[in-house]
Amino acid sequence: MDNTGIISFSLESLGKIEGFTEPGDHAYKGCFFAHRDSASGSKMQIFKYPCRINAYIAVLCTEGSAEVISNMKILKIRKNCLFVSMPNDIIQLLSWNDCEFFIIALNDDFVRQILVDYKNIVSVFLTLQKSPCIEISQEETDSLEETFRYLLRDMRLFGESVYYNEIVLNYISLVAYKASSVINKHLESDNVKAVTQRKEEYYSKFMALLNDNFKHERNIGYYASQLYITPKYLASLIKKMSGRSATQWINEYVVMEAKHLLKYSKMSIQEISDYLTFPNQSFFAQYFKRQAGMTPTEYRRTI
Repeated sequence: MDNTGIISFSLESLGKIEGFTEPGDHAYKGCFFAHRDSASGSKMQIFKYPCRINAYIAVLCTEGSAEVISNMKILKIRKNCLFVSMPNDIIQLLSWNDCEFFIIALNDDFVRQILVDYKNIVSVFLTLQKSPCIEISQEETDSLEETFRYLLRDMRLFGESVYYNEIVLNYISLVAYKASSVINKHLESDNVKAVTQRKEEYYSKFMALLNDNFKHERNIGYYASQLYITPKYLASLIKKMSGRSATQWINEYVVMEAKHLLKYSKMSIQEISDYLTFPNQSFFAQYFKRQAGMTPTEYRRTI
C-alpha cells in the first residue's frame, strides 16, 4: 500500500495471488498472458477496490462488457474495445457482465527488450493519456484476437525451445505494432495531430541528441537547452511520450554502452570510465551499481 492508501501490485505479486491465476495463464520473465471469460468474474474481485499495477497492461474485450474507473474516469469496456493501462495508473473494477477478454501485462524491464521502434509509436502514448479505452472494428478485434490465441498456443508449444525468448518477443512486438496501428486511427482531430507531431518531433530530436551525446552529457538541462525548451517541459513530454523519464533514457544509454564495453571490449574499467567521461573510476563504479545492481567488476565476472 502506498502513501495514498491505494494498494499497489507488482506483476510478480499479482501472478501469485491465490484464485486469480488459471491453468491456461502464462508468465514469463516479466510478462503475463491470460484469457478470461464469463466464468471468471469472481476471480476479478481483487480489483473491486482502487489499486495500482506496476505494469503496462493491454486488454482486448471480445464479448460482454465491464465498467472500470481508470485515473478517476469511469469507462465502459465493451465488445470490440481495446483498453490500455500504464504503470501506476489507478484502476477499479465496478462491474462485470459476461465479459470475455485477452490480457497482456508487461513490466518495465520486459518492455525494454521488445523489438519495437519507439519513435514510430510515441503518438500512441498521447492518445492513451486522453482515451485509454478505444472502440475498434470487428475486423481489427478478430486480427488482434487471432494473434493473442497464436501467442498463447505457441507459448505452450515452444516452451522448451532454445528460441522461446525470441518467439515471445516477436509475438509481443507484433501485438504492439497492431495495437498501435489501430489506436493511431483514433487520433481525434487535426489539432490533436498537430500537437502530437510537434511532441513527436521534440521526442525524436531528444533521442537523436542523446544518441550523439550520452557519453559526455548526462544532465537533462543540456538536452532541453539544445531543443530551446525548459527542462521541466522536456521531462514531462518524454514521460508522456514513452512512459519513461528523460533521466531513465539517459541512464539506460550510458549503462547499455558500459555493459557492451565490459562484455565485448578489452578496455579496463578505468578506460571505460574515461571513455564515458566520468570524473573517476570510483564515481563510475557507484553510478553503474546504482543502475545495474552490481559493480562493473561483478558484471564482467558474470559474463
